[in-house]
Amino acid sequence: MPEQGTDTFGNAGVAAADKSGGERLVAERQWAHYVRARDNGHADYVAMAEKCDEFYRGEQWSETDRKKLEDEGRPAMTFNLLLSTINTALGEQANREMQLNFLPTRDSTRDGAIVLSKLAQAINQANDYHFIENFVFADGIIQDRGFFDVRISFEDNLSGDVKIRHLDPLTVIIDPEAKDYDPSTWSEVMVASWMALDEIATKYGKDKADKLRTMVSGGEYYAYDSIKFGTGRFGGESFTSPESHDMDGVDDRTIKSVRVLERQHYQWVKELVLVDPETGDMREVPQQMEREEAEALAEKYGVELMERAGRKVRWTVTADHVVLYDDWSLYRSFTIVPYFPYFRRGKPFGMARNLLNPQEFYNKARSQELHIVNTTANSGWITEEGSLVNMTEDELAEKGAETGLHLVYARGSTPPAKISPNHVPTGLDRISDKTAQSITQISGMNSGMSGMERADVSGVALEQKTERGQVQLGQPFKHLGYSRKLVGKKVLELIQDFYTEERTIHILHPDDPENRDEELIINQIDAVGNVLNNVTAGRYDVAVTTLPTRDNVDEDEFAKLMAMRHEGIAVPDDAIIRRSNITDRDELADRIQQMMGQAEPTEEEMEIQQKLQELEIAKLEGELDKLVAQAEGLRAGAAKDLAAAEKAAGGRQSPEMAFEQDKLEAQIGLKREELMTRLRLAGMTHTARAQGDQLRTAAQLATSRFQGETQLATAQASRNNPAQ
Repeated sequence: MPEQGTDTFGNAGVAAADKSGGERLVAERQWAHYVRARDNGHADYVAMAEKCDEFYRGEQWSETDRKKLEDEGRPAMTFNLLLSTINTALGEQANREMQLNFLPTRDSTRDGAIVLSKLAQAINQANDYHFIENFVFADGIIQDRGFFDVRISFEDNLSGDVKIRHLDPLTVIIDPEAKDYDPSTWSEVMVASWMALDEIATKYGKDKADKLRTMVSGGEYYAYDSIKFGTGRFGGESFTSPESHDMDGVDDRTIKSVRVLERQHYQWVKELVLVDPETGDMREVPQQMEREEAEALAEKYGVELMERAGRKVRWTVTADHVVLYDDWSLYRSFTIVPYFPYFRRGKPFGMARNLLNPQEFYNKARSQELHIVNTTANSGWITEEGSLVNMTEDELAEKGAETGLHLVYARGSTPPAKISPNHVPTGLDRISDKTAQSITQISGMNSGMSGMERADVSGVALEQKTERGQVQLGQPFKHLGYSRKLVGKKVLELIQDFYTEERTIHILHPDDPENRDEELIINQIDAVGNVLNNVTAGRYDVAVTTLPTRDNVDEDEFAKLMAMRHEGIAVPDDAIIRRSNITDRDELADRIQQMMGQAEPTEEEMEIQQKLQELEIAKLEGELDKLVAQAEGLRAGAAKDLAAAEKAAGGRQSPEMAFEQDKLEAQIGLKREELMTRLRLAGMTHTARAQGDQLRTAAQLATSRFQGETQLATAQASRNNPAQ
């Protein structure tokens, strides 16, 4: 295995940190990449994304504007039309599930593609992919960017399982020089997070946490955006620089968290590849394999070994000036998969960004309308000095707009008069209506899609209006399909690189009640050494299919089956019940099948059927023996009668005797055929039961096998690579 920090050939350009200027140089280079990305677009993006998220939640007034309006006695109302508009798009996505399939290309088979598709289905079910995609889609629509993280997790399985999760888009920092959607074209991608010293000590070692603690105590840390202090005092918590912080009071209790930068970046290296001389296909040699091992592998399989320049992923994790981890990645590509609803040459944006100004204008217009109504109702009074008897002038100014106001003024003085209010400006009420319409026009969400159409609109017109509105969502869903394909490619990569041992996969089929739980064994070696369901070899294309959610499909099929029943088509009761929304629908359908005699027999019923078959066979054997005995007796009597007839009248058997004998022979033939049929059916039943028991036993044995060496090696690799 090559020395940590070097490639297969020991290139000095990728040497370990202590051979390339020390850990400090690696950490400083990492921080420089972070500062460059932060100050060249990421900080601006974070500010805009936070504003979009605040508007979606209903926090749409700045504190400065709100305080100014309150001081002037003017309202600051919020009418969140952006919430319903965004939720309409989110609802459209919630009704579209993904089905991941693989298509064979080179060195692959259709059976292998089917096995991979089933395995991908099991991985999506285990990760609850549709729920995770909801978060990523919402992040993209609201905050311009959404991100999947697809990697191998060793938490629940020593062999590793594919883990899919969503990331906070504010923490993912893209290469500022990148301009393509596909992350394989990026040079780097970073994830910035805050970690406590205890968490760093657990993941990367106590020595790393102690080094950070010593560094901060000595004041040698970046002044901004690196260390977060939790003083636990009246001053609260803040980013603190060495100039403004009392360094004598810094210890492990005041350091709340440290910014940890996890950077995946490509480096150009020389690598070994295996080349098929017939097809020209190339496959990279595992980075841990020595050249001698690669040459032996090439000779064994009759392929050629060549050297070429290629890119490999380097994984570097730092906290301020401390290098937590720096080595080659376990993966061939980045674990980050992006989703951008709209994308123009490196400039992604979502739906909420373009609705901020109309939403602000709508809030101001409606608030101004309310202010004018309030000022109209309390326009003020004109009074003669000293004319009020039952209240002062200040009290009149305060209570002058109340209902049932009673004024008493002095006799002989001028009575109080209310000031005539200004008229409401013409067209002011139409401004807010126009603004609301502009939000609908910009987003493309019409009333049909949002479910707020008038009740008198016909169903056909409503459906057509909804379909026209969905055209506006074509681009976000097109990009979602592309992100799904990128996720599928990453899943395929991880399967072929890490699912190399024999495994038993359980797949749930909610659409098939008779085969709800399927058991699939991959990479199984048979008696002659062939690998069955091999998922590690071959090249495949990714095909993504969009399907309605299970609930929507069931509702649609239930309505169609009921319509067929009303038209007189004999649809089975259990088929209709299985597509209803009843809680115990499967149990009820099974009971109906049993009542109709259509259910699969239980073990007790199968034993009873076997005993009945044995009784039937015994009965047929007895009847056959009886007929054979009668036939033998008839033959003996016929022979005796024939001998007597020959002696008396020339030797002819009577017609009645011949007829009875032929009739008896025919009955014996029928009974023999019926008995053979019964025996064949019994044999088929016994064979089917024996095969089922054998398959269940084999599956249990395969499940109980423990892949010791492979699992221990993989677990050791995961412990040696805490960052991944």
